[in-house]
Amino acid sequence: MQADFISKDLQLAIDVLGIAQSAVKSDYGLFRSVFNPETQAIDSAIVVAGDRVVIEHLLPVSIDKEVEFGFPISKIKPITSDPPSPKISILDTLKGGKIENGFTIKCGQFSAKLVEPITDACPQFLENIECPDTIVSAAQLAVALKKVKASIFTDSAEVKQAARKIIDGVMFMGNGSNLTLFSTDNNRLAKASIACTLNKSFVLSKETVIASHQLLEKEDDTEVSIGLRYANEDSSDIRGFRLVVGKSRLTSGVMAGKPPTSIESFFAKELPNKIEINTADLKKAIARLAIFSEENTVIMSISKDGAIEIHAWNYLSGEASDKLLGINNVGADRKIKINHSYMTDALAASNKVLLEHDDTTVRITHLDCPYNTQHVIGQMRQ
Repeated sequence: MQADFISKDLQLAIDVLGIAQSAVKSDYGLFRSVFNPETQAIDSAIVVAGDRVVIEHLLPVSIDKEVEFGFPISKIKPITSDPPSPKISILDTLKGGKIENGFTIKCGQFSAKLVEPITDACPQFLENIECPDTIVSAAQLAVALKKVKASIFTDSAEVKQAARKIIDGVMFMGNGSNLTLFSTDNNRLAKASIACTLNKSFVLSKETVIASHQLLEKEDDTEVSIGLRYANEDSSDIRGFRLVVGKSRLTSGVMAGKPPTSIESFFAKELPNKIEINTADLKKAIARLAIFSEENTVIMSISKDGAIEIHAWNYLSGEASDKLLGINNVGADRKIKINHSYMTDALAASNKVLLEHDDTTVRITHLDCPYNTQHVIGQMRQ
């Protein structure tokens, strides 16, 4: 068997699998070539799979057989990253359509024999999703995922020990005109919306979200498609998710259980105190005070005359404060005690925000963002 690839095509395929490697926690890819009766030609795909996610990348290849073999991504990537020749060949003898004792890869004068017995570790394709796809903007989906991704994770031991999180991943809620993404780590919530005709709700795992975001950042297509798989033709029970980005396709299951639609109430709650803030100076002040912060905490003292004094302390480093003036403030004098890391995440990629709060909750709305981005953070005990 000999499979000939154009080096730049194989390089792109390995790069796509490489960026998703950390998300799916697998170093093994699968090459598979299959005869397509419609085109009377052999189609090929390179695949990497984890516990919950499968990523495929289609690429052209010159080969006259149906073949399947596994390979370690970490050993192939250095060869494809700066290939000495425009063609890369993979060859070896076949046993029952499979390469069982390693294979040889050649590129120009370079040759390497990979002999790892990795056939048993080859990932398997998830079931194809047979359903109409919904087209969305690649740029909008990438930004929305980025805005809610940080709230999936937490360093809080209390949350790590909790029996159950509200959402273990990202919830997608479609109403036929907008698709809204929600995430939480039980201490904070994040929300972002994009234009989309999907009219279903489902939850994707953090592994699927990370891999999806990485694929969207890698490919430069203007549009991508989303597909859902159901238990059967008459069922509304969603079982699978598909994202097609350029020549790459991500397939995964969805999280079990019904999405907690009550999460929307956190963003609809009326909060009496409101402040409009240009974020540049606030982000710089928080960054300066962070080294003096004990347990990632800062106290923001907000006065009705439009000033914010931020205070941080640490019994080892000492204490520090900073003051912002000229704030558009609606409400009485008050204090907010909040996790500065959560605040920094909420202020990211926005130049102006509306900060609303009461005695227990802080809500941050991006005023210069078309994605209806909001973050809700619980206040810490004072």
